[in-house]
Formats: sequence, C-alpha cells, structure tokens
Amino acid sequence: MHNIGFTKFYEYQRSIQHISDPLARLEAHGRAYLEFALGNPEFYDIMFISLAPAKKIKLYHNWELGERTYALLKENVKQCIDAGYFSGQSVEVVAFSMWSFVHGIASLIIRQRMQLVPQEVIENITNGAMCFLINNPQGKK
Repeated sequence: MHNIGFTKFYEYQRSIQHISDPLARLEAHGRAYLEFALGNPEFYDIMFISLAPAKKIKLYHNWELGERTYALLKENVKQCIDAGYFSGQSVEVVAFSMWSFVHGIASLIIRQRMQLVPQEVIENITNGAMCFLINNPQGKK
C-alpha cells in the first residue's frame, strides 16, 4: 500500500511538469501535493505520518519510489533558483522548506487539527498560505 501511494503521488507531481514558468510550476507542485494528500488521506497517512512504514524504510539503503518524488521537487526548486528566485538559498533548504510547509498543512487538515478554523474558510486559508509562500521568494526578479 505504501509503494502504491508513492506511485500515485509521483503521477500527481508529474502532472504539473508541463508548466514552463518554474515558480508557477513550484506553486502547482505544492498544490498537487495538497490535492493528493487531501484526496487520499489513507495513503498519505501511511506514506508520511504512520511510523511503521518509516521504520521499515530505514532498513533499505536505496528507496527509489520515495527518492524520485523528492528529486522531482528538488529539480523544480533548482530551476527556480536558476531563474533568479530564492537568492542565496540552497536547493536542499528550499525543497525541505516547501515540503515541510505543505506537509504541515496536509497533516493539520487530515488529522483534524483545524478545529479553531471554521470549515468553510479552510480552503481559502490553504490557498492563501500557498500564495504567501510562493509569492514571497527572496530575491524574486
């Protein structure tokens, strides 16, 4: 089930690779992540929240399914940096920041930790958070 989830997740990520502007593609990448997570909470839980699969993955020295999804994010980030965005930042820092950001949003919603926020505004807040992250890159041209 874990590997099936990562295969589906990779397809979500690949579905936005046609976007030519790297910053727009990175935003779409984040939105694809959230769309996958919120549309497939059982897979997402197994892939990114439950400890049991993570413990088993530690036994592998090479885990292609997981590595290729992160590599695709890093490639999108690299293209943003090459285009002049995120000035002075490394690919690793920006990619980890992006992943942490969208993972936090997904986890809060999936684990029902948004009780203080009215249900009818969660989508607007999520969209606003993504716009905030993407539209404020250091060194934007």
